[in-house]
Amino acid sequence: MFNKITSYNLIISIFAFSFFQCTDVFFILGKSLKPYHVYIIITFFFIVIFRKKILVLCNFFTFFYIYIFLHTLLLNCSLSPLFFSYLFSFITCITVWSISRNFVYDDWLSIFRKSAIILSILVWIKIIFNYDSILHFLLNGYNHPILPEILLGGGVNLESSMLSIFSPAFYNLKKRKIFIFFILCIGQYFIWISGGITNFNCQYFYCFKT
Repeated sequence: MFNKITSYNLIISIFAFSFFQCTDVFFILGKSLKPYHVYIIITFFFIVIFRKKILVLCNFFTFFYIYIFLHTLLLNCSLSPLFFSYLFSFITCITVWSISRNFVYDDWLSIFRKSAIILSILVWIKIIFNYDSILHFLLNGYNHPILPEILLGGGVNLESSMLSIFSPAFYNLKKRKIFIFFILCIGQYFIWISGGITNFNCQYFYCFKT
């Protein structure tokens, strides 16, 4: 359906768009649509309309989504916002599976690395543009710096924690110390729970994978 390079770049772009969870594109029936909503839906319909080929998830996932669809309908007796959230999750799984069906372990490892680098760059841009808040935090000290929520919905905690989750993808690279250094700095700037999680993960992979 897609060649390997196109599929690879599509998956990375899905990750990249998913980092903008606090950015609204427009509203439908009082519910905001984020950039990743729009991008994934467009990609899904492109596969269905132009490629005319989409893969069905394995029986386990299909049964799981049928169950939560029926459970949500019976519980709310209507098409609640939760139902559409599950529907979008189902569309996302089908889209990603249809694009990446031929990927191997190393492909996903590379995707996670590049996605982590993209997120790291976005967070550093956010830090640079809000350096005054970071500086005020470092000089005065409180739970964590107060920054505008532009990226991940959990703010600085989730941004820092997400980078630590991506860190294992770098364990077998010689230049992993560069990435570890930068996210250690992010953890230090954000402190609080996120800084502790980030520092722990980074120190683990630095000590045991050198």
